[in-house]
Amino acid sequence: MSYSLNKVALGGYLTRDVEIKRVGRNETPVALFGLALNRRVKRGQEWVDEPVFVDVQLWGARGEAFARHHEKGSPCLLPDCELVWEKWTDREGQERTKLFVQARGFSFLPKPKTGQDGRRSLDDENVPF
Repeated sequence: MSYSLNKVALGGYLTRDVEIKRVGRNETPVALFGLALNRRVKRGQEWVDEPVFVDVQLWGARGEAFARHHEKGSPCLLPDCELVWEKWTDREGQERTKLFVQARGFSFLPKPKTGQDGRRSLDDENVPF
C-alpha cells in the first residue's frame, strides 16, 4: 500500500509585490508572489542560514485579500499549503517543469520594526516562528 502526504507550512518575507492575474472563463483571481525563507544548515562546526526562494499561488478571494495587505518585504505565514508540479510545452516546443507552492490561506503577522540604520528588527515577543 502506498501513502502520500503533501502538506507544507511556510513563513518568510515577500520578495516582490503581489501580482493578481485573472484566469479562465470566470476570470478567477490568483495572487502570485515570491517568498524568501531560511534553511538552517551546519557548515563545519557552525550553523548558518541558507536562503530559499519559493514561488507561491493563492487563489480566489483569499488571494485578493492577501494582495491588499501585503507588499515586497512583508512578513508572511502560510500555514496550509501543498506542493504542485506543473508541466508544459513552451513556444519553442521545449518541455518545461516547475515546482511551486499553492497556499490555501494565510495568517497576518506584525510588521517588523525598523531601526535607526533602516534594518529590520523583531522583538522576541514579535517573532512569529
